[in-house]
Amino acid sequence: LWTAMADPVSFLPPAAERRPGKAEVTILAVILVVGALLRWGYLAELRHAPDLEYPPVDAGFSLYWATGLATGDWTLPPDARGRDPGVGERAYMRPPGYPFVLAGLHRLTGGDPLAIRALQMLAGLLNAALAWLLGRLLLGPAVGLVWAALMACQWTFVLFEGTLQDAWLLVTLLLALMLLLHAFAVTPSATRAAAAAATAGLVALVRPNMLVVLPLL
Repeated sequence: LWTAMADPVSFLPPAAERRPGKAEVTILAVILVVGALLRWGYLAELRHAPDLEYPPVDAGFSLYWATGLATGDWTLPPDARGRDPGVGERAYMRPPGYPFVLAGLHRLTGGDPLAIRALQMLAGLLNAALAWLLGRLLLGPAVGLVWAALMACQWTFVLFEGTLQDAWLLVTLLLALMLLLHAFAVTPSATRAAAAAATAGLVALVRPNMLVVLPLL
């Protein structure tokens, strides 16, 4: 353990130093295509969901917050029953990271509920590619491909990408953070340290309990 802490680079697998071959890239492409088909099917089902435009509970609150940020219209939705959370005037009572990203997606899509979810699903496919990259860097190409397949096809990821929840964004930021920390471990530099620290700060804006592990990082 002490040796690994003193020289982490020596514990990287030799496979991580090789560029991905044609077969590996082909398998990754097939995985991403299968993941895209699964998401397309789920998106087709969501078209008929009764709560598509007015999702309940946490998702509804995030949508209300994001819509207000994107349009300046803070009109309460019908199910609010006159209870104004005062998002625009009071301290945040929920982490602001996802609602701010959702506001950007709202502006980008014109508020189309299916288009917003489609972009989140594209981010889910990006997460599968990031997992492949991180897996092959740490443990080799086979692990990277298996990890990518699980990220692309496991139903929980697809489900939450189709809801207005922060899970997909948290996964994106955590994978990016691990890649940046890996790059810093291999070749330490102030730039890489700053990039990793900034990403950790973004994670904290989505899930504040990230602050607990900052001293360890």
